[in-house]
Amino acid sequence: MRRFRRSTLVLVPAVLSAFTFAGVGTSNAALLSRRLSCNDGTNLSLTLSLTQLTQLTNSIAAMTLYPAGLSCTLNLLGLSSAQSSSAARTPDLSTSSSQHDYAVGGGQGPAVLASRCPSTVFPNFGLSAHVASGTTTQGVGGTFDVKVPANAPCEAQLVSRVDCLRVVGNRADFTAFVTQASGELAFLNQTEISVAVLESSDPSTPDMIDDNIAAGPCDFRASPDAAIVHGHIAVSTA
Repeated sequence: MRRFRRSTLVLVPAVLSAFTFAGVGTSNAALLSRRLSCNDGTNLSLTLSLTQLTQLTNSIAAMTLYPAGLSCTLNLLGLSSAQSSSAARTPDLSTSSSQHDYAVGGGQGPAVLASRCPSTVFPNFGLSAHVASGTTTQGVGGTFDVKVPANAPCEAQLVSRVDCLRVVGNRADFTAFVTQASGELAFLNQTEISVAVLESSDPSTPDMIDDNIAAGPCDFRASPDAAIVHGHIAVSTA
């Protein structure tokens, strides 16, 4: 399966006007309430620090820049979210106001998809995974998608649903069941995969990701040892 290496982070400036509108200063101690909505049915109420909000905003922007089928929006609580550019999927997650650990991101990375797919081809990926804080399966949900851009000399797409998530510090490990896979990734259809991501604590160093085939839910066997090329991944505990 593919591994994502090297990195140039895509950092999107924080939308300061939104902070002003919310009546919140720029102190990182201030907590901000936002709703995360994704086209896979994710609908979460989150309480975020200014740093967490900035990182999550960057991660959602990366999904738009490098589309893989998953898209999310982040809005003030009480405001309806605009439909994203990706077609909405059948919701599989209910609205929740409980505290969640999460990993959210998007970007590009080199692919080791198959011998027919050159190493210079960078697949897009999108990730939204969450779980009730301090657990691995309670209230778990989300999606991990991979898609090779249409103009690439090979073709591949993968959609998987997160079924177990563990977040420790800035690292998240999750497993997901592949519901759709085509092209060079067709062999993964209806299989369980393990994915690990690491959010860098240093803006000058890349976020990391890796994946592997898993035996079943919560079989965390991937290690985040490959840097993404473009994009950002936000990892947080409640």
